[in-house]
Amino acid sequence: MHQDFLSNVLLFAGLSDKDLISLTQMVEEVHLEEGDELFKEGSSGDHAYVIRYGQIDVFKAAPEGEKVLAVLGEGEILGEMSLVEKGPRTAGTRARSDSLLLAISREHFYQLLESSSAAALGILQTIIKRLRSTESMLRESEKLAQLGTITASVAHELDDPAASTQRGAEQLREVMNQLGPVRLRLYEIGLSLPQLDVLFTLEKRLHRQASSLIKMDEVEQRDREIQLEDALTGLGIADAMNIAPMLVNLNYTANQVDDLAEKFTPNQLLVALIWLSKSYQMYSLLEKIRQGSRRVADISQALKTYSDMEEALFDEVDIYDELEDALLNFRRELKAGVSIQRDYDRNLPSIHGYPDELNQVLVHLIDNAIDAMGYQGTITLRTYQQDHQIVVEIEDDGPGIPSSLQRKVFDPFFTTKDPGEGMGLGLHISQKIVNQMHGGALELFSVPHKTCFTVKLPIN
Repeated sequence: MHQDFLSNVLLFAGLSDKDLISLTQMVEEVHLEEGDELFKEGSSGDHAYVIRYGQIDVFKAAPEGEKVLAVLGEGEILGEMSLVEKGPRTAGTRARSDSLLLAISREHFYQLLESSSAAALGILQTIIKRLRSTESMLRESEKLAQLGTITASVAHELDDPAASTQRGAEQLREVMNQLGPVRLRLYEIGLSLPQLDVLFTLEKRLHRQASSLIKMDEVEQRDREIQLEDALTGLGIADAMNIAPMLVNLNYTANQVDDLAEKFTPNQLLVALIWLSKSYQMYSLLEKIRQGSRRVADISQALKTYSDMEEALFDEVDIYDELEDALLNFRRELKAGVSIQRDYDRNLPSIHGYPDELNQVLVHLIDNAIDAMGYQGTITLRTYQQDHQIVVEIEDDGPGIPSSLQRKVFDPFFTTKDPGEGMGLGLHISQKIVNQMHGGALELFSVPHKTCFTVKLPIN
């Protein structure tokens, strides 16, 4: 009865008729009269809701009274953020008029996201739309204006993984359509058990390799592709140009292709290689979608850390213990080629602050230093007292940060790392922890072969 309506909702627009029918069996109707409360701010999120008709106020408690953030109407979704983040409701909701909502339980919501890349993309787009729609409202005070800027930046950051996920999902659908007939041909060519064993062993290897491309420069990669194309063409393989890159990532050589050809007839080899090529495309696209989803999760976690600082626990802090605890996170890197020099003043007094947050700062600064050195080099950890401050220096002998970039390193979402490897929030959050939460200072000095981040913390 709700199938036609749900098919026009952004979140479900890409679902097949079969999935839409299954979805209509999952949802439960919730009737609200004007003034009825749907859920409270801070309550546990156990359902997401789609408004069938009516209007719903989204509001937050404020010192001057409730503040309405948005008025949602027919076809809009609410309550999904607490399910995505697995956290409490960030706002309350109340019916502005008599309304009918379709409720989706947490369990069914996760099933939907796991089974449908279109639904996962719809959630990304819904979150982006919601972040953008609230940005202007968040500028009403100085604190909310800063959050509005962060919101706009997050929306921009989410655009890339959302677009990547969308492209990956569309390409995956096409590859899956092509894979079916090829799989049928695979069973029609009468492979023996030893031949199937060879083929499925290669398929497993492809699955592993799809997420870790073999590292080589473009010239070497192209040379190897040409060699494999020639070998495949010599065996009568018509689609050699598209199959060769897959074999390169399997680290195959022309001689190995010849060995493989001895195990199959020419027709069997052609079908087997096409099947492997399509399987490789499928695994690569799944990895692309996984990376896009992980990127969204990383951004969400970074923002959660950013917003949860006011709930941090205030306690006694021993800087020596915090540094040693931070180093425990890098045991593998320290064994692989990074050495640590300790220059500690063991007579420093304890201070009062937020231990977990300071540990997060130290971990991030050490991690940045290791990454900057390319996992080979020396990090010097130095502590001393200067006037009424405890000073911690984390120095590496990496290449250094260009002077043109040094003034930007603390800006939100600025990063020198490759796309997808860094969010650009680490140093911004670290500076906020040191400067705003502890009344200290986080400073940078960098020249070639010497980069030093200095953390200054007041003793009182």
